[in-house]
Amino acid sequence: MSEQAERQPVDPAAGRGNCVRTILGDIPLEQLNCAMLHEHVFWDYDPRWRGVCLDFSRQELYKLISAGGRAIVDVAPHPYRIPEWYLSLAAQVDIHIIVSAGFYLERRTPPEFHAYTESQMVDRLLKELTEGIQGSPLKAGVIKVAAESARFTSWEQRVLRAAARVQRETGVPICSHAIEGGVEQFEALCEAGADPERIYICHAETESGWEGRSVSQQIDYLQQITCRGGSLYFSNFGWEFLSQTENLKRLMLTLCAQGFQGRLLFSSDANYKVDETGNTWWEEQCNHPRLPAKNFAYTFTYIVPLLQRWGFTPADLQQFLVINPRAMFNTARL
Repeated sequence: MSEQAERQPVDPAAGRGNCVRTILGDIPLEQLNCAMLHEHVFWDYDPRWRGVCLDFSRQELYKLISAGGRAIVDVAPHPYRIPEWYLSLAAQVDIHIIVSAGFYLERRTPPEFHAYTESQMVDRLLKELTEGIQGSPLKAGVIKVAAESARFTSWEQRVLRAAARVQRETGVPICSHAIEGGVEQFEALCEAGADPERIYICHAETESGWEGRSVSQQIDYLQQITCRGGSLYFSNFGWEFLSQTENLKRLMLTLCAQGFQGRLLFSSDANYKVDETGNTWWEEQCNHPRLPAKNFAYTFTYIVPLLQRWGFTPADLQQFLVINPRAMFNTARL
């Protein structure tokens, strides 16, 4: 990666006055450093475990801060999340936390929201971004969307169109859950008016969503996103049961060799659950106990050293963790 190391990328924060909306207020774009754009600070919102969740998330964010993390985006826009948890946690940790507006998978969304019209979705997104979530002071700074496959349901189509309309109005990034159908989601968002350079497609390295494509064919498929200015987010590092390491390595190295290093993002995609006894478990920790726990700090304790072994330089890591995240937010006008 030596050629990339010599090229100094232009920092989108230079000379701009754009702000990033965090839980504790707006910050200048240049303060967004070492940012992880797809995480889950909380996942379950059972009031019984408020203390457990707050304590656990706080301790794990301390570990992330010690490892080098400075900003984290929570992309779990559950309609019944508890804003007070986020506000309380943010006041206790020295890290920028950004939350999302939007909708997750249809089957994971409470049925009372399935009848939402596109206009109702637009209104809800705008309210969460500009006024507050559930009447609280907690405001979102990112839009989250999701679809199960490349063949969208009518509800998913409404979500994508609504997100594009709100993105066009506010300039905030769109984060897309797209194990399958990443190109199709990207195209739908762009056709509805979203800025392609403010869209990042997540989980496209998950091989179960390749629809029979080889790694070479998947690279060609994903170039339909990067060639048009969209970005890709990867997180399955070390999880061979989802993405073979050699295939993920080839995806990243090939896309960078083709000049798309400015379109790549990565982090842990960490989330945990609390069982009925009050114990906390990171995702897949029970199913794969021999693997290191994929916590927030995993980005810096596991992924960064792995990328260094693959040949990525400090300049590349600066691009992925600082320059590219800033570029995602450099049109936000909330």
